[in-house]
Amino acid sequence: MADILTSLNPLRWIEAPSTELDSQVTQSLFPMFQRLAEAGAETAKILQVALLRRVQVMCDSQSTHQGKLFTEAERLAESLREVHDNGNLGHAWAEYLRDASERAMLCMDLLRQRGDIFLEHEAAGCPPVFFCDYETVMDGNDLPLKSNYVLLRMIPPQGVNVDDTKRPFIIICPRAGHSPGVGGHKEDSQVGVAFREGHPVYLVSFRREPEGGSISLMSRMRKRPLFVRSCACIRWPAFLS
Repeated sequence: MADILTSLNPLRWIEAPSTELDSQVTQSLFPMFQRLAEAGAETAKILQVALLRRVQVMCDSQSTHQGKLFTEAERLAESLREVHDNGNLGHAWAEYLRDASERAMLCMDLLRQRGDIFLEHEAAGCPPVFFCDYETVMDGNDLPLKSNYVLLRMIPPQGVNVDDTKRPFIIICPRAGHSPGVGGHKEDSQVGVAFREGHPVYLVSFRREPEGGSISLMSRMRKRPLFVRSCACIRWPAFLS
């Protein structure tokens, strides 16, 4: 009778599945943690080997560098002793000061020339800088909705022949400012490549400062399509006939 009551005890029904569940969880988690521990140990071993190799490389490099420094220091000391023994130390020091002063003055003069070029370029309104000449076809400042975009016709340099019957290339320079570099700052550029193939080349440049209050992104989104449509209305020489 006691065994029957024990078997019918609901607490036993609840505890039995819990024990089995704990056993299953323990059996499944233990191998996982064991694998993680093994993987962590293997990773630590790899990192230790890598660190030792890195330290060894650094020590070898520093020892080589220190050896070169000591050799150069000995050579310098020997040269100074020779100059001192010959009585030319003062003359050598004076020559060094003269050379250093001349180099410093040349550097300052170069910086002055660079500043003058910058000021002249700013005073001229920051015109585009290209390897060839150009002429302005259309200025976005003249449109009803003003913008800082400018359509330029690139003039081929001397020795380059352009066929006006070929399809014209219109290059929209992706950079800010006055389109240096990738557009046409040098012959090895998009403009130069198109010229070598004999195509007429136009370039959409843009001034550094916005026009007509086009500061926000929305205003620029409205002005760019208008400028593009205005460019599309231009009659290229190849289609005049």
